[in-house]
Amino acid sequence: MPGARDLEVHLRALVGGLGPGDELAPGLRLLEVTTECGPRLTFETGGTRVHVEVARLHPGRRSAVQTRRLALSYRFDAAVAADGRALGVAVCRAVATAAAAREEAVLAALARDAEMAEETGDEPGARVRVVTVERLLERAEGGRYYTVTPYVGCLIGCKFCYAQSHVAETRALLGLQPAPWGSYVDVRVNAPEVLAAELKTVPPAPIKFCAVVSDPYHAIERRQQLTRRMLLALRDAQWRAGCCCSPARR
Repeated sequence: MPGARDLEVHLRALVGGLGPGDELAPGLRLLEVTTECGPRLTFETGGTRVHVEVARLHPGRRSAVQTRRLALSYRFDAAVAADGRALGVAVCRAVATAAAAREEAVLAALARDAEMAEETGDEPGARVRVVTVERLLERAEGGRYYTVTPYVGCLIGCKFCYAQSHVAETRALLGLQPAPWGSYVDVRVNAPEVLAAELKTVPPAPIKFCAVVSDPYHAIERRQQLTRRMLLALRDAQWRAGCCCSPARR
């Protein structure tokens, strides 16, 4: 079946398809779009990084700025000056202005992609979406290392796992119904090929597999072999370091 597009593509569509380095407004530059800690657009302005978190609007949700359908909040990497709140709100307003004319089309596209799910035999009742990505490596801690995730969601379902809250925000934006943690996963089927291409262009740094939103060796890896193929890509590129931790039984 054709794969749904990864959420990152839809988030970029909200701001007119901007890529890293493009300006949303004079002096406001998009750095990256990530989903590792929930749907997030990261901008830089005046030397300060501002993360804009995107969620569906619903009664009772607190946010800095709202559009007709979306709630926008902001975060900083560290403590900022007293005028930090004004800066965060200003960046959210710039995103809201860009998104206002596009959000209906983006949410409709998200709804279409959300329907691309199928039952599999990996775990009883598991819901699996096949997803294609344009980018995988996400910088962490100012570029000290990268994170990479071939799966979003997990079929292990550890009750203590803090990834549940991050993935729940992503599922809500996609328009998917709430589901028990451990019953669903997105499979980034082209992850090995995308990673191999990225390794040729990014500065070297350690890579951490499935840092937040999944596990590299849950049940579906037996069939998909994405983690294995990505580790082979690291080997072929002679990458200096990678970290792959999992509670799964292999």
